[in-house]
Amino acid sequence: MKNPYFWTRIFAIIMLVGFSIPGKPIADIADLNNILAYLLSDKLLHAIIFGVFVWLWCVGAYKEGQEPIPYLTLFLGAWGYGLFIELWQYLLPYRSFEGIDLVFDLLGIVMGLFIFRIVKARKWFLFRKT
Repeated sequence: MKNPYFWTRIFAIIMLVGFSIPGKPIADIADLNNILAYLLSDKLLHAIIFGVFVWLWCVGAYKEGQEPIPYLTLFLGAWGYGLFIELWQYLLPYRSFEGIDLVFDLLGIVMGLFIFRIVKARKWFLFRKT
């Protein structure tokens, strides 16, 4: 596989599809017990999903050989994608725009960038540049 952003793009598509489906089925699963309610909370999912998304994007930039990694560009791009998803949800009859989701998207993005920088600085990579 030659495209360093392959998994980033696949994950972005999965995110759009996942954030486009009605939230009721996930809420029903979360109601089964307190642990699931916490793990499947909408806000925690936003933070984790956007953290993974920006992590994959950083890995793609690293594999592509971009030095230094364009952290600001990745930050703004990931947050812009979060804004796009919220606007998309506003247009869907069974979803809604929630500004607090953007805050948790930002939290996940910052965590993903921070963790990537730590891993990169300590050379804990289990992958190599292509």
